[in-house]
Amino acid sequence: MVVEKRTGVLYGFLVGLLFPALALLVDFFVVSRRTSSVFELVLSNPVHWIVFSAPFVLGAMGLGVGSLWARVNALLAELQEKNREQGDEIERRTRELLEANEEITAIINNIHSGICTVDASYIIGSQHNDLIHTIFGRREYGGHSIFDNIFYILESEKKDELKEFIDFALTSPTATRDMLNAALPFAEFVYIFNEKGVVQHKTIKMNVDRLHADAADKCRLMFVFEDTTKEDQLIKESEKKQSDFDHQYSIMVALFGNDRQVIRRFIKDLDTSLASIRNCVQALRQDEVNEETINELVEIIHSIKGEAFSLDFKDLAERAAEFEKYGKSIVTEKISIEHNLQIIGLLEKLLHEKGYFDRVISRLSAFVEDPQADNAQPGESREAARIERSVRKYLQQEEELIDLGPEAVHLSILDKLVRVAAEKAAQPKGKKVRVDFVSTVDSLGEEKFRLVKEMLLHLVRNSVAHGLETPEQRTAAGKDETGVIRIAFAKRDDSVVVRYSDDGRGFDVEKIRDKVVDLGIVAEERAKELSANQLIRYVFEDGFSTTEKTDMVSGVGAGMAVVKANAMAKLGGRLQFGNCPGEGVKFVVTFPETG
Repeated sequence: MVVEKRTGVLYGFLVGLLFPALALLVDFFVVSRRTSSVFELVLSNPVHWIVFSAPFVLGAMGLGVGSLWARVNALLAELQEKNREQGDEIERRTRELLEANEEITAIINNIHSGICTVDASYIIGSQHNDLIHTIFGRREYGGHSIFDNIFYILESEKKDELKEFIDFALTSPTATRDMLNAALPFAEFVYIFNEKGVVQHKTIKMNVDRLHADAADKCRLMFVFEDTTKEDQLIKESEKKQSDFDHQYSIMVALFGNDRQVIRRFIKDLDTSLASIRNCVQALRQDEVNEETINELVEIIHSIKGEAFSLDFKDLAERAAEFEKYGKSIVTEKISIEHNLQIIGLLEKLLHEKGYFDRVISRLSAFVEDPQADNAQPGESREAARIERSVRKYLQQEEELIDLGPEAVHLSILDKLVRVAAEKAAQPKGKKVRVDFVSTVDSLGEEKFRLVKEMLLHLVRNSVAHGLETPEQRTAAGKDETGVIRIAFAKRDDSVVVRYSDDGRGFDVEKIRDKVVDLGIVAEERAKELSANQLIRYVFEDGFSTTEKTDMVSGVGAGMAVVKANAMAKLGGRLQFGNCPGEGVKFVVTFPETG
C-alpha cells in the first residue's frame, strides 16, 4: 500500500508542474517584454502564486488518489480472492452433490426394497427404483396410477380402503411415519403374476412415509415394497421342520408314558379302525342316504378319539374330534359330493397323523437294528439323538408277557388300558377314580379282544363323565371320595362273562326323560308313562347323550351305542344292565368264547 501512495504523490506532483511551467511560458512571451528578470516576472503577478502552488496541491491530491486507488486495489484483490474461494467451494460442493447423487442412485437401485412415490391422484412419480421392475415386472410405472399396475390385483374393497388411506395420509401433515403405518389397511398382500406361462404368487410387505411438499406445494407418499416370498418360504420350511420334530417328540413322550404292550395294541387297532373308516367312506360314495353308515363312522372315530386322548396322543385325538363333529352334523342329511369331499379331507388328516406314528416307529426300528446310531442326523439337535437312544433302550427291554400266539391277546393289556383311560378321563373333571380289574380268563382272540376293549373303554368314560361324583359330592353323600369301577372276566360253559359296575350316582332317569322329549323321540305324555328301564334303553341309541357340551370324553352320543352294537351284533352276545340310583350302575355282557 505504501508503494501505491508514493506513486500517487509523484504522479500528482508531476502533473502539477505542468501548470506553473505553462504559466511561465505564457508570461515569458507575453510579459517578459516589460520586466527585467524572471524573479520579478514571478513576483509581479499574484496568479503565479496560485499556479506555482498547483504541484503541491495536486501532489496532495495524488496522495489521496493513490491511497484510494490502493484501497480499491486491495478490495478488488480481496474480492477476487473470495470469489475464487467461493468458486472453489461451489465447485467442490457441486462435485460432492453429483457424487452423492450417483451414490444415492446406486443405493436406491441396489436396495432390497422397491421404492416409488405417489401423489394425491395415485399417480406414481418418476422417483422409483429399478427393484420395482424386479418385484412387479417390467412395465411403465411413472405417470400411471398405482392401482393400474402394482395394486391391480386387490379386491375392490381393499382398493377403496387403500385410496381412503392415501387421501388421509396426504391431508394429515402432522401424521408421523409410525402413525401412518399403524393406520395402513394392510401391511402385506399377495401379488399374482404370470412368468413364462406359469402363474406364481409373491408375498409382498410394504410400509409408507409422507414426503415434504415439493416446489408446487404438493405432498407425496413414498411406498416401500419388500418381496419376502423366499424368506417366508424358508420360515415356513423351518417351522414345518420344527413342527414335525415337536410332533414326533410328543409321540415319543406318549410312548414312554404308556405301557409298550398297550401302545402296540393301540397302533394295531388303529390300523383296523382306519380300514373300517375307508369302507364307510366308500359306502357313502355309493349311497347318498345312509344314516346307518354315518353312525358307524362316528362310532369308530369316537373310539379312536377316546383311546388316543387316554394315551396322550393329543394331535390324533384332535383330528378325530374334528372328524367326529362333522360326521355327527350330517347324520340325517343327504350325502352330497361336497359332503364326500369333506369326509375324504378329514380322513386324509387322520391318515396324515397316522403317518407320524409310522415314521417314528420306522426310525425306532432302525435304531434297534443299528445300536451304533447314536449321533444326531444333520439338522437335528442332540436332544433328538438323546431321545432316540432312550427309545432304543426302551424297545430293547425284554418282554414281560407270555406269548400266547398270533391270534390271542392277553387281558393284562386290557387291565392297563382301562386304568389309563379312567385316570385320563377323571383328571379334567376333578374326579378321583380307581379301577379293580379281576379276570379268570387269560386271553381273548384278536377280534373279540378289540370289540371288548372298545366296549369297556366307552363304559369307563361314561362312568367318569356321567356316573361318578366329584370328591366333594361323594363325601357329602357318605361315600369315599374316590370312585370305584369294577371289571371282572369269567368263563361260564362255552361263554365269556364280563361284569362291569361303578359306585356312582347311577342313571339320571328324569334327565333322560327330559332329553327324549326334547329330541322329539317320545311325546311328553308318553314319556311320563315310561318306566326307568324303558327310558334307559334310549341311552343305547345312536346320537343320544344327556351332555350338552362335547369334549374328548363324552357328549357325542356314540359310546353306549358302541357298547350295545359290540355286545350284541358283533360279539353275538347278550347285554344286561341294572340301575341303582345313588349307588351306581351294573352291566353284564355274555358272549361265546369261540366263533
